[in-house]
Amino acid sequence: MASISQLQVEIEARPQFDLSEYCDEQELRILRGIPVDIQSVLTQEQMLRLLWSVKPVPTKHGIALRASFRFFSKRYYVAWFGGEDCRNIERLRAEGQLDAIPVGITMFVFVGAILIYGLFPLLVMLYLLKAALGIDFMDGPSVLHPLFCG
Repeated sequence: MASISQLQVEIEARPQFDLSEYCDEQELRILRGIPVDIQSVLTQEQMLRLLWSVKPVPTKHGIALRASFRFFSKRYYVAWFGGEDCRNIERLRAEGQLDAIPVGITMFVFVGAILIYGLFPLLVMLYLLKAALGIDFMDGPSVLHPLFCG
């Protein structure tokens, strides 16, 4: 069995590969996290394959909105994704995602959110624009006039 000093000499004698031309900063940070004794027994190809295996796979979402914000000295994020569902139909059925009640509730909440956060502000803006331009569609005060003007 080899002693620790013999292992250190053997490790230092092995050629170190400069992978900086192949790697970005994040990949180099991953490499620095691998102990030197493990790096020394890997070939350059093995190191590159190791890096390629830990690379994140890009997602193929049609819509990918991400936002982060600070709230009480912590950072939080919100992500909203949309696109074609590529999951297996059997998996969806097993998870209960094809049942009528959960799908109905989800659709109700989604359509309600679109109406509340999208359509209602648009209608209010159109009403205010109409009022600012002095356009009247009927005689007398508007039904919404007391709501906005007191």
